[in-house]
Amino acid sequence: MEEPEERSDGCFDGPVSALTVDDVYKIAKAIGTDVEKLIDACGKESVVGLVTKTVKVLELLESFASRNNAHTLREDELLKTFETIQLQQQKKRLAKEAEDGNDKHEIRELHQKEQQWRRRCEELQLQVQQLQEDRDELHHRLKGSHAQEGTINSIHITCSCYQEVSM
Repeated sequence: MEEPEERSDGCFDGPVSALTVDDVYKIAKAIGTDVEKLIDACGKESVVGLVTKTVKVLELLESFASRNNAHTLREDELLKTFETIQLQQQKKRLAKEAEDGNDKHEIRELHQKEQQWRRRCEELQLQVQQLQEDRDELHHRLKGSHAQEGTINSIHITCSCYQEVSM
């Protein structure tokens, strides 16, 4: 009659890539327990060749688990470095986009101010032109007014002279 297989804390349950050195030690302990049962049941001679081979396989498995652990640690380190680099690049990209956005915003503001000043200059030029036209018209009227005054003064002087002569 066979005894139910003994489990050793889940070291046989996980994937090979997750095997740790501690798992190998647990496996070795489980195998050792089974070998002792064989020796008790069948004698020492029945397991002599099996023990040497089993120990060699466990040593290879321990070496694999150790290297796998080192590779996993290195992989984790590289992933963290990669994520850090990605975050730095993203920050730089966002900073550059923000800077470009600020530059574009500043340029847009400068263009708007320039357009406002151009419109203001055009308005002032129109006012200056209107004022010059008004000045020219007033000057022309003033000349006409002086000419009429001169004519009126001439008439007035002529009339005064005429009155003196008639008196």
